[in-house]
Amino acid sequence: MKKILFIFTFSIAICNLIQAQTREEFEQMLAQINSDSLRQTVMDMQSFRNRYCGVGNKEVAQYVVGRLQSYGVANAAVDSFLLEIHPWFGSAISRYMYNAKGTITGIGQPDSTVIIGAHLDAISFYEGTYTLVDTATAGADDNASGIAVMLEMARIMHLNNLTPRLNISFMGFDAEEVGLYGAQVDIWRRLNANENIALMINNDMVANQPETDEWTLTLHWYDNATDIVDKAVELCGEFTTITPYIPTGSENDERQASDSWAYAQQDVKAIFSIEHSFSPYYHTLLDSYEYCNFDYTAEVAKMNFAMMFNYAFTDVMALDIEDFSMSSNSVKLYPNPATDYIDLQLPASVRYNNEIGIYDIYGKLCKTFIMNEMQARIQISDLVSGVYFIRLQNEQGVFINTKFVKM
Repeated sequence: MKKILFIFTFSIAICNLIQAQTREEFEQMLAQINSDSLRQTVMDMQSFRNRYCGVGNKEVAQYVVGRLQSYGVANAAVDSFLLEIHPWFGSAISRYMYNAKGTITGIGQPDSTVIIGAHLDAISFYEGTYTLVDTATAGADDNASGIAVMLEMARIMHLNNLTPRLNISFMGFDAEEVGLYGAQVDIWRRLNANENIALMINNDMVANQPETDEWTLTLHWYDNATDIVDKAVELCGEFTTITPYIPTGSENDERQASDSWAYAQQDVKAIFSIEHSFSPYYHTLLDSYEYCNFDYTAEVAKMNFAMMFNYAFTDVMALDIEDFSMSSNSVKLYPNPATDYIDLQLPASVRYNNEIGIYDIYGKLCKTFIMNEMQARIQISDLVSGVYFIRLQNEQGVFINTKFVKM
């Protein structure tokens, strides 16, 4: 008999947790990932005309922030930093750079974070040279496509009113093209704040794929995160039409070429996804949305959503197991608000002899007891008026959260 432990963690923003109850429900969320939505984001990013960080990307970062806020990431904001460098291909840069950052706070482990990121800057050279095009960039595949995947994750979470167990941080990095500086600033700020990062998921160029070729995605891996790439391979096979390609030897040296490298250098687990069929328009004005395969990008987004869900919510491969697939809607609690007692009814799949803890919104344990039957009356007359929470979690990490108000 599996013992189910009822514990609590509070959320500053009072909300109902909605979890995928079954694999079917999870796949319905994956089906909401939309190639037209991805295309529109790439077109929006390309419309800025110049995303070279030496010119300035404040408006680009503000666009990303606005999109995140529209998806309920209320704390999304521009995170600026001063950069003074002399890149090898052009004149010196001395100006502020602009990351876009927004976080959804987890209610299970709010001290741990899953980051999904992509760089928002772009660069274009004259064909066959390393001379900068001064008046414009295109940057559809590199890397508006990665930003599109990141924003699509936020859109799907908002559409389904999902609240994660771990924090999910959405990042749009500036100054990647001149040395991964936006990512370097972000990781150091997080480390200085003693933030625990469970995983960094990075997408850089995920829109070039010939229709008639096998749809393949290269997954660059890091020495401390071989388990992460193994999970990505598994989820590609389960939920996408993509064939993952795992580089070995010198092929994997390209893992240093994008923002995830800045995190891996600080021993943060990370993974870097990039198209296997490399764009012929790389770093030119021809890197336009017209040459992107957004159905392919949607498959990449499905892998990303499965990865994000697996690490920030629960093991997606356990969703087929009935005992591990419960939601807040499966628990009935009434009356609510209540004065003297609440009746708590559990779903039939939950076994009894469960320890229950009730906590206030500050995380203080107020009451514990053993529940020996599917339904029990809990006396709450001794509690002061306020909002309280009950949380159900098992050893697989699947959890439900419910709240009640004591009058």
